[in-house]
Order: sequence, then C-alpha cells, then structure tokens
Amino acid sequence: MRCAVRSVPRSDNWVIDASAALSFVLDEREDAMALRAIGLLSDAHSRNVVATHFDIECANGLVKAVRRGRIAVDDALEALLILLDLPMERAQPSAAEVDALRIAIEQELSAYDAAYVALAEDRGLRLVTADARLARALAGTAHDVRLLDDMDELDV
Repeated sequence: MRCAVRSVPRSDNWVIDASAALSFVLDEREDAMALRAIGLLSDAHSRNVVATHFDIECANGLVKAVRRGRIAVDDALEALLILLDLPMERAQPSAAEVDALRIAIEQELSAYDAAYVALAEDRGLRLVTADARLARALAGTAHDVRLLDDMDELDV
C-alpha cells in the first residue's frame, strides 16, 4: 500500500471523486497513474474539492477491499487516515445536490457519481475520476470529466 504522500507542483483545481482517491491509496494502477493521483491529491497549493459523501464513500471502498482480501484491516485504517488528512476542501451542501438528482436521472448515473459532476459544475472545476464507466457515460456531454488513466500530465 502506498503511504508516502509526495507533492507534485501543479496549478489546476479539480473535483476529486472517491475512485481517484482510492486508486491512490490502494495502488491499483500503473506507476504513472499513481503519480498523477498523488499529484492531484497531495498538492496543498491547489484547490481540490470533494463532495460531502467523499470520506464515507472512500471508507466503503476500503471495506470492500478488506472483504475481498485485497488489503488488511490495519492497512485500510491507515489508508483512510491518509485520505482524511489530504488538503482538500469538503464541500458543504448546496444547490448542487438538486442538480445531482437531475444529472443522475438524465445521464443514468448513481446519485453519488452525479454529486461529483454537479459539484464540479457548480464550482466551475473539472472532475477527475478513475471510474471509466463514469467517464464513458459523460463523454460527449457538456460535463468536463477527465479519466485519470487518460491524463498525460498533471496540468492537463
């Protein structure tokens, strides 16, 4: 499990979803993707924002990883503590929740995924995700969603 958080200078601001954060702590992907996730998540100079349900959604992802035997309970706890300590703004509830319902219905997404999309739209930021299904569902729409796998550089 990746525990050392390294900062990579960048100037973009993002809405980060739980899948991108979990790819960082679970070290599921190739090194290049892990480095992109580290840069996105650990840069204290950027204004990265997460939805109100981010922390519990990450905790749920870690519970699933433990139940599937991918990580030990102690590693899951350490990973959650790392995520809770990252310099990200936890968005307070706003009108974005109403937009999330509309987006979820229109795009056939879960309300959880749509909340990240609505938050990004509300804040005028791009959404970064490791969820290929979410990125595909929103391809060709007005929603600016970037798949972590497809980002060549941190400042894309």
